[in-house]
Amino acid sequence: MGLFNSIIKSYKLKKISKILDADKSKSIADTVSNIFDGNRGSELNNAILDLYYLAKKDPTTRPLLNKYKIDKNSFIDLYWLLIRLRFAGHRKGHYIPASTLVFGDTLEYVLRVKSNPNLSMDDAKYRVMRYFDRNEIGEIKLENEEDALQKNEESQYSQLDKERLISKARELMFPLRVISDSVRVRLEGEYPNIATLPHWEDFQNLYIVAASAILSIQLHNEVVEDDRTEVELSMRDVLSKEIGRFEESYISCVNYIKTNITNAPRDSRFNLIFASASTWLYILMADKNDFDKKDVEDVAVIIATIGDSYKNSTIGYWNDIK
Repeated sequence: MGLFNSIIKSYKLKKISKILDADKSKSIADTVSNIFDGNRGSELNNAILDLYYLAKKDPTTRPLLNKYKIDKNSFIDLYWLLIRLRFAGHRKGHYIPASTLVFGDTLEYVLRVKSNPNLSMDDAKYRVMRYFDRNEIGEIKLENEEDALQKNEESQYSQLDKERLISKARELMFPLRVISDSVRVRLEGEYPNIATLPHWEDFQNLYIVAASAILSIQLHNEVVEDDRTEVELSMRDVLSKEIGRFEESYISCVNYIKTNITNAPRDSRFNLIFASASTWLYILMADKNDFDKKDVEDVAVIIATIGDSYKNSTIGYWNDIK
């Protein structure tokens, strides 16, 4: 590929990556608004298609798309597979899930691993991240001694992470009480009518329950499965001792969130987790058997405000651990 074409490709890739990675910074208010009016944007799907066309035009990736019979739909599926497997973050200016699919060496490696049932896509994730982190060029070879060593290093790191996670899970009550109290004071000051909700006195405990539900769902993505269960149970054990009927409410909230995100467009699921938890909390405070958006003025704004606090506090939770 010529220098000029390489510059154009880099420019287009950065533009597309910016759109693909923008979901986590979108407003919770926009997501809550979508809950009420049902509107869904197509910006993210269009960006993935632009990524497909970029790969289709590139002489290093076009033959691979043809060889593995990757059309538009299977390309979109492949992108979301990488997202589910946590091909995430940035390395040396590359947004990992996007760049992986438009460079021949990384695309071929991922496709070869994906098509071989004896190889692990989870292992491939770390190998691709190292590839970009080290500015490597050329073919990525399959499982070798270096990969085995790296896997062992990642496993040790995961174990250390697990200890931090369990420690933070056991300390969760105090920071959540502080955050919930500050949110309650803010809401009562800005929307006095909220105090007239039938079950407003339950706000703090319900807030903590929903925050715990969000963290438990995020554990599925942030922590390996064997470790996740122990971390989640540690969190639930501490909170069950502090909040009456915690487990019942916790399961209710988790199910409510999962129901909302299961059939939702992939581009909205991140913010929808927070918006759903906030909506669940509001419904219980208003009276889950007679939920009416007219009960309190600016209901959508109130839910979005709570959702923003969830988003900020859980992001802070992971940053604190890392």
